[in-house]
Amino acid sequence: SFSKTEEMEGARKTVIEEKIIVAHVAGGMTTGGVEQVVYDYAAHLREGRYRWIYISYNEPDSQVREKFESLGFQVYQVPRKKEHFLKSCLEVYRIFKEQKVRIVHSHMTVMCFITNILAWAAGIKMRISHSHLVLYPSGIKRPLYGIFKWLDRVTATHWVACSQAAGEYLFGKNAVKNHRVWVMGNGLDYSRWKYSPVLRKQMRTAYGLEDMTVLGHVGRFTEQKNHAFLLEVFRKYNDRIPRSRLVMAGDGPLMDQIKEKALSMGILDAVLFVGSVPDPSPWYMAMDLFVFPSVYEGLGIAALEAQATGLPVLASEEVPKEAALTEEMRFLALEEGAQRWADMLMKMKAGHRETDLGKILKERNLDIGTLAEKLDRFYQNGLESADI
Repeated sequence: SFSKTEEMEGARKTVIEEKIIVAHVAGGMTTGGVEQVVYDYAAHLREGRYRWIYISYNEPDSQVREKFESLGFQVYQVPRKKEHFLKSCLEVYRIFKEQKVRIVHSHMTVMCFITNILAWAAGIKMRISHSHLVLYPSGIKRPLYGIFKWLDRVTATHWVACSQAAGEYLFGKNAVKNHRVWVMGNGLDYSRWKYSPVLRKQMRTAYGLEDMTVLGHVGRFTEQKNHAFLLEVFRKYNDRIPRSRLVMAGDGPLMDQIKEKALSMGILDAVLFVGSVPDPSPWYMAMDLFVFPSVYEGLGIAALEAQATGLPVLASEEVPKEAALTEEMRFLALEEGAQRWADMLMKMKAGHRETDLGKILKERNLDIGTLAEKLDRFYQNGLESADI
């Protein structure tokens, strides 16, 4: 006969084996840094413990969606808040309730509070506001964002940031100083980014880059990434070194505009627009120098990836200094102008790409394996404290 003890043991096992459902909420699902961070952590977190949901407000890139779904993610596209606010909120709330979500991890920076309120209404006890950016709004947006940031703080149960600067921006300097914010960093799986001379040769041969100096950039075509300035820099560089090419990986709303600018500048033939690439590592191998002139950044995961492949990086001073893994990364103010940027790139030489950066990543607390274990404990501790 089936004893009471056996019944209790069976119930206990069911509870243990029941997966914790985590919903990541982001603006889109493209080849951006936030998406890569979510994917990498999910890939390295304890197998079998979690079930993953990804909610996007914009239409997901088909290749990126396929990559996430192959990892086990359920991907939802919901209406954009700007166009159908009520419908959008109701859809997110419905997903939270129907899927029995236990943790909501919002990556919306100043707009996390909307997700948090919906999660609270759905009875979700662990609500995470995650800061990925440092923004400098002007006009009416400035006081408005101040209110939004306050709402982000009071509606979340946990505060996370990708860098100290991103943490101070959303949660305040005292909160970071007093360790109320977990600055968890964007971890990297070094085995994926380790330099491959074979892959470099294959890529450069395939795209006719064998005897070229290749400048590169990976990022969405938005104002944040400053592609127009990048073209100005490259034109100055190309004037001095005609056998040079610029590779730009990514897509986005400004892509056609940037192509038109390259055409009007007479450099379109020297620029490779390679589009959305779910795995940019082969392109990093093909590059000689990486240029990152962002107007603002939370940390700059593309700069970290580029360095992990051994690339020297020239970044704007808006990129946090925490992004520098080695001395091969230089910073320059955007106000210095395109000519000064081109001059700096002329002085920079290809890095020692055989250097093993795995040890540096661990020392800098950016190893994905180590950080995934910490995120696992963070989720577990958050749920335990919520259940008390």
